[in-house]
Amino acid sequence: MAARFRLATLLKVRLDRRDALRDELAQALQAGRILRERVETVDRSREGLEGELRVASIGEVNVDSLIEARRYGLVLRLERAELLRQIAIVDEETERRRAALVEADREVRTLERMEENFIEQQRVVQARLDQSRLDELGSVGHFRRRAEEGER
Repeated sequence: MAARFRLATLLKVRLDRRDALRDELAQALQAGRILRERVETVDRSREGLEGELRVASIGEVNVDSLIEARRYGLVLRLERAELLRQIAIVDEETERRRAALVEADREVRTLERMEENFIEQQRVVQARLDQSRLDELGSVGHFRRRAEEGER
């Protein structure tokens, strides 16, 4: 009967934890990508608004639309600032999750090495047992042949 690696359950728990942390890191990275895309969208909107303001300032000026455009520009600037604040928070969380994943991966690798060492030790023990049995069979066979030769 083969011996069982005593830390197999712990290894399974650590593997599950590492996989969960990997998923959490992927979610944080995705959130960062989404926020950065929103910043790009806001920047494009601001550029378009600035172009419209330049065109609107040529010739006859509609003061109400100019004021409204400036307000919208202010809203875009505030939205961009808020998005950048959120990006900083998400980046910190991403790094925290990345560090947790690195630690979990290290724990898994340590347990996997321990399991590999255990398997190798079991293989060596089994090889010694097999060799011992073969030696015993060889010596039994040798003594039988000698006994048979002696009877003749």
